[in-house]
Amino acid sequence: MTPIAAQVAHTLPRVLSLFDRDPRSACYGIGDRQHVSWCTKDYANGTQQALAHGLARLLHDGALPPFCPPGQASRVVESAFAGLARITRSDGSLEEAFPYESSFCVTALGLHDLLWAHRLCPPDTPATRARRLAALAPLARFLLRADERHGFISNHLATAAGALYLWHAETGDAAAERCGGLLLRRILEHASPEGWFREYDGADPGYQSLCLHYLALLHVARPDLGLMPHLCRGIDFLTHFVFPDGSFGGIFGSRRTRFYYPTAAALLAESHPPAAALHAAMSASIAAMNCVTLACMDDDNLAPMFNAYACAASISVPQETGALPCAAPAPLRRFPGAGLAVYNTTAHYTVVAVGLGGAYESASKVDGSHMTDGGSLLRRGDRLWSTQCRDPQATALLSDDGLDVTCRAVRVLRRRPAPLQLLCLRLLAMTVMRVPAVSRLIKRLLAFLLMGKKSFHPVAIRRRIDMSGGRPAVTAAPVGPLPSGTVFEAQGGTSLSIHMASAGYWQRTEAQE
Repeated sequence: MTPIAAQVAHTLPRVLSLFDRDPRSACYGIGDRQHVSWCTKDYANGTQQALAHGLARLLHDGALPPFCPPGQASRVVESAFAGLARITRSDGSLEEAFPYESSFCVTALGLHDLLWAHRLCPPDTPATRARRLAALAPLARFLLRADERHGFISNHLATAAGALYLWHAETGDAAAERCGGLLLRRILEHASPEGWFREYDGADPGYQSLCLHYLALLHVARPDLGLMPHLCRGIDFLTHFVFPDGSFGGIFGSRRTRFYYPTAAALLAESHPPAAALHAAMSASIAAMNCVTLACMDDDNLAPMFNAYACAASISVPQETGALPCAAPAPLRRFPGAGLAVYNTTAHYTVVAVGLGGAYESASKVDGSHMTDGGSLLRRGDRLWSTQCRDPQATALLSDDGLDVTCRAVRVLRRRPAPLQLLCLRLLAMTVMRVPAVSRLIKRLLAFLLMGKKSFHPVAIRRRIDMSGGRPAVTAAPVGPLPSGTVFEAQGGTSLSIHMASAGYWQRTEAQE
C-alpha cells in the first residue's frame, strides 16, 4: 500500500462518520455533523457533500480497504445527492461559514465533485439519474449567473470551470460550456509565464497544488482544451518548493500555506519527468509526515484533500524518476514575477519572499533542521507590526550571497469576532446579504479587512539576510528611533501577518524549527 493509499484508508472511517446514514432521517445524506448530530449550527456546510467524489473513486478503482464493503460506500455516495438537495438554498447555492452565504466556491465544489461521483459510479436506473441531476441542476444554474470578485483565487475559478464543463458533458448545456471556457480563460490570462497561478496577490505553492488538482481532472475530462503545457509549467514551478527535509511551501507564499495536493503530479508522472520526481518525493514525505498531509486536515478542508488523495492513491509512478531542484546545489533561481528567490547551496536550501520583506523558509542539508523566519516584528503593548507584507515603498537588492531589503512593517490584525459582531453578521446574512449585490460588497469588505487592509508603522526596517554561510543569517534594525515602549524583534519565526484559515497545519519539520 502506498503512503497516500494508507492515509486514505486511515481517514475513511472519519469520512463515513460525517454523513447521516439513517434513511429515515430528515437529514439523510448530509455530511455536516455539527448541523446534524451536534445541532450547534442551523445550517449545513456544503463542503462535506463533496466527499462523495473520493468515495466513488475508491469504488471505481476497487481500492476500498477490506473493512469497508462496497455496498456501504455506494449507499453513502448515493445519499450525498439526497443530502445535497436538502441543503441547497432556493437560489441554488451552498454555504460554508454562515447561512444564506451563497458561496461561489463551495457551490462549485459541490457540483464538481458530485458530478465526478456521478461519472465514476453511473446510475443504475433512469430514475436514479433523474434524481441526481435534479439535485445538481440548481447548483449549475447558480454558477451560470454568479461570480467571485472579492479576490482573484485561481483554485476557486478552476473548481467552477471544471464543474461547468462536466455539467455540459452530462447534459449538453451549451451555456455551461461557454461559462466554463470564460472562467478557464480568466485563470490562464492571469497565470504567470514563470509557472504560477494567481492566488490573491501572488503565488502560493500550496493552493497551486489544489488548483492543479482541478485543472488536471479537467484535462482528463476534456483533453481537447490543451491544458497539458499549463499543467507542466505549473508542476515545474512547484518542484522548486520541495525542501530537502520533505516539507513543502511555507510562509513565503501569498497565502502562507504548506499543504500539498498530489493529484496533478500523480496524473502527469508517466508523461512528465518532473511530475514523477515530485510525486515520488512527496509520497516519501507523506509517509514520514514531513509535510502537511490528509491526516492534518480539519473538517472544512477535509473534502478536497481526501478527494485528491483518493485520486492519487491507485496511480503507479515510473520506477526511474528525476531529481528535484533541492537535490543538488545550483545557482540562485529567481522568480521575479512571484517575488521569490531560491538559494540552493551545499549547506542549505532556502526560499525567500523578496516581496514579503525577506520572509523565508530554509532547510539545512547538514543536520536536517528547518528554519522559518516570517520577518522582523515591532511590538507595543498588544499591537504588533510585521515586515511580512507587500510594501510599495520597499527597496530590495538581491545577490548571489544574500538579500538586502528595507520596508515598512504592517499592522497585524489578530481580531477574533465578539458575540455582538457575530450577531450583526448573522442579521446581515439573514436580511440584506440575501441581495446578491449587497452580499458581494460585504464579502469584498471582509476580504479587504482580513487580507488587504494595510496600516504601516512610520519607522521602516532594514534587513540583511546572508545566504553564504551554513544557514541564513539575519541582521536587522529599525531605520530611525522607535517610539517609547516599542520592542523590536529581528526575526519573527512562524508569525503570520495575515489571517489565513488554511495556514498553520502541523508538520513534522516543526520539531526542527
